[in-house]
Amino acid sequence: MFSVFKMNSLYFIHVLLLQLLQEGNSSYENLVAQAKSILEEMGHTYSFGTVRVLGYFLSKLMRQLYQGVAINNRGVLKVCIDFIF
Repeated sequence: MFSVFKMNSLYFIHVLLLQLLQEGNSSYENLVAQAKSILEEMGHTYSFGTVRVLGYFLSKLMRQLYQGVAINNRGVLKVCIDFIF
């Protein structure tokens, strides 16, 4: 399945490059270089384990930061009513 997705993506990029060539603003080599730089910027080299560990620590950090936040519902409603009228 991944290879089909990869083939469809490569076909889409090829069609897009041909459309840009027809517009006539750049050469093929220049467009390919721009596409490669964009794809390299979008790609990542992180392993799945690294992403999971980072996500775990970020969730713990956010939970600790927002655990002590208290919201005064009456005050929020009063501000909303004052703002509307």
